[in-house]
Amino acid sequence: MKAIEFTKSMKILSMSYDKDLTQETIELWYQHFKNIKKPIFEKAVQEAIITKKYMPSIYELLEICNKKQSELKLSVLNEMENKGYFKTAKEYEKAVKWLENGITPDWLLKDMQSNYLEMNRKLIGN
Repeated sequence: MKAIEFTKSMKILSMSYDKDLTQETIELWYQHFKNIKKPIFEKAVQEAIITKKYMPSIYELLEICNKKQSELKLSVLNEMENKGYFKTAKEYEKAVKWLENGITPDWLLKDMQSNYLEMNRKLIGN
C-alpha cells in the first residue's frame, strides 16, 4: 500500500475517534501496515470504526487485517468450490484447513489469485 493511501485511511480512523495523529505516529504505524493491501486495510479500518469503542492499537488493527485477509481467501475458495475446482469435498476441506493454519501451497495460491481476478472482473462488469 502506498503511503498516501495509508495516510488517507488513517485520517478517517483518527477523525472517527476524534484523535489527532502526528506525522511521526502515522509514519510509525505505516511501517507495520505498508505490506497490507489497500482494500484489506480499508475494510479493517471500517470494521474497527463500527466495532471498537476506542481507537485500536497497531496490534488490534493488524488482527483485523489478518481476519479480513482470511475472509477474502475463504470467499475465493468458496467460489472455486462452487465452480467445481475441487474434485471432492475432502479436497475443499483440506484447502480450508490450510487456510486456517496459514499454509497455502504456491500452486493453490496461484489458482486462488486467478479466480480472485476473475471474481473481480465479474463484479465490475468486464
